[in-house]
Amino acid sequence: MKPCPVASLICSFIVTLVPLAKSNADDRSKQIDRFIEDGYRLNKVIPNPPASDEMFLRRIYLDVAGRIPTMQETDAFLKSTGTGKRAALINQLLSSEAYVSHTFNYWADILRLQTDMKGSAGYAYAEWLKEAIRENKPYDQFVTELITSSDSVWENGAVGFYLRDEDMPLDHMAYTTQVFLGTRMVCAQCHNHPFDKWKQMDFYKMAAYTYGVSTNVKPENFAKVDSRLERMERRRSYKGLDRYVRNALDDILQPLSYGVRDTERMLQLPKDYQYRDGKPGEDVKAGTPFGSKLSLRKGREGLAEWMTSPENPRFATVIANRLWKRALGVGLIEPLDDFKDETKANNERLMDYLAKLIVSVKFDQREFLRVVYNTRTYQREATTTDVDIAKYAFPGPVLRRMSAEQLWDSLMTITVPAIDERPGSGKYAKRLDAMRKQSEAMQQKDPKEITDIAIQMGELERDFDADTEKLRADILAAREAGDDSLRRKLRKELEEKEKLKDAKLADLQGKLTLSEDMMMTMSRDYDSDVDEGDKNKDDRWKGYSKDFIRASQLPSPAPNGHFLGQFGQSEREVIDGSENEASVAQVLTLLNGKIFAEITRKNALIMENISAADTTEAKGNALFMTMLNRLPHDKERSLIDAQFAKETPEKAAQSLVWALLNTREFAFVQ
Repeated sequence: MKPCPVASLICSFIVTLVPLAKSNADDRSKQIDRFIEDGYRLNKVIPNPPASDEMFLRRIYLDVAGRIPTMQETDAFLKSTGTGKRAALINQLLSSEAYVSHTFNYWADILRLQTDMKGSAGYAYAEWLKEAIRENKPYDQFVTELITSSDSVWENGAVGFYLRDEDMPLDHMAYTTQVFLGTRMVCAQCHNHPFDKWKQMDFYKMAAYTYGVSTNVKPENFAKVDSRLERMERRRSYKGLDRYVRNALDDILQPLSYGVRDTERMLQLPKDYQYRDGKPGEDVKAGTPFGSKLSLRKGREGLAEWMTSPENPRFATVIANRLWKRALGVGLIEPLDDFKDETKANNERLMDYLAKLIVSVKFDQREFLRVVYNTRTYQREATTTDVDIAKYAFPGPVLRRMSAEQLWDSLMTITVPAIDERPGSGKYAKRLDAMRKQSEAMQQKDPKEITDIAIQMGELERDFDADTEKLRADILAAREAGDDSLRRKLRKELEEKEKLKDAKLADLQGKLTLSEDMMMTMSRDYDSDVDEGDKNKDDRWKGYSKDFIRASQLPSPAPNGHFLGQFGQSEREVIDGSENEASVAQVLTLLNGKIFAEITRKNALIMENISAADTTEAKGNALFMTMLNRLPHDKERSLIDAQFAKETPEKAAQSLVWALLNTREFAFVQ
């Protein structure tokens, strides 16, 4: 599509300044403002003007709901005349499913949550996280449940916290302290920290709390199967079948072992330990490196008790600082996760107050954010100039580009009706249910029976490979010779043999109540959308791609090549790993990518909003209210009129959508 004159809409966002509506904020919001305004006087800072209703509306939706408001939501808010309408909207959004969706993206990035791990363990972890947000689980309880999580993945999705770093207990502890205590102890895994007070012994004492965690929950009779198989392998009872039998057992048992349990395994100092406070190879006793020495329980319960205690000021300060940055764009302490003894907030009185506030609201994240969003500070215009993070006095929030998830969800908002209500695929739940049922059935089986069937399955696979080796070679030779007729004939013969083998395997699996359907359902590669159809039959979504759902409903991270990855979604390999740097690929995607064709189809909400308007002025209003959540200015109206005068209504609408989509105003949180 060629650029049209409307591309000149890529300009600064200019709004008419209006007095800030009378605040319904309580004394806590006002106290925050007093600390901030004391900083203005101290640093000779002029605060930004109050944000207009249009600016506030768009910002609060993006910050709380993770998307722009719809045209109808925009119209309702701007027409409302109540003095407390901002506070009411904040309350409404914090209680919405949209808040759950957006907050899931936020925590998934911090926790490095990947849905594609250990069968359906990642999906179970994601659903546990969403439900914790939906329930508004207090943050100290949230952290405690993660740290102490046990059981199988289908019983407790929180075990994904440990499965994420399977067989890497030291790395896992480094991540845990960085996320929840704002402390980077990773260097102390190998040696005393060169730039901080942490000693290698400090790190090992912390890691000793969780070192005994095993990410394998096979029931007792499963362990007996392994032991029996190992004895047979030592006796070489079935020479030549080892690989096949092991593969068969993995297919049967491995998906049923995902979970967490405690063991008596002790952490020992490394063989090259070189400091005087310990000897190489000696057992390490769990201990805390700083803070109040509480009367702790042993193990993970003791770690969680110490970490989340109100007497541990680091825990409260770290989460208060994280949430402050989530709202204002800059933390009072930067970076968020590298606290040292000499670390000071750029407004120490405010940081101390916020840390006490999160404790006083019993670690209720929604309530804490409600207080912050109701401040005059938050409800000012954004700072659009470069800021010195260390000295930022918060004359207003900082201008930020939308995250990949905010941008995607905003595009979904202008395309698909009731986007917050549209579910994703429920196939992970089907997998988990199959795994649970099979585990219950298998626990009733005799270990000898399980092993004998695995041997028979291995024999079938071995015999099939031997029987078809020449046939597969002949197929390859026919392909290389270009003899398609012979290749098809041989391929059909191979398929018939495969069907016969699979039927015999199914009979054997049936003896373990492991049906072919259940095997497919438990498999991590299972990708059927049969169950999704039932969830998405609502007529509101008829004619829309099944992939047009909120980012929180998609795999995390999104598949390779997806819009979310192009725009900086984290790969969930490091904490807070998302990117907001612009790229040529992003520009090309917005200018001429597939997404533009989808959002300008006739059934897209924005096109329906424009089409339903009966005059050019009304069409322009619908366009701007849908995409920018405000009415067009006079100069913009003249450009709209010119576009509709020279193109058909549909083409003009598409050109205008294209123009606004590529403005900075659309892509930034102001």
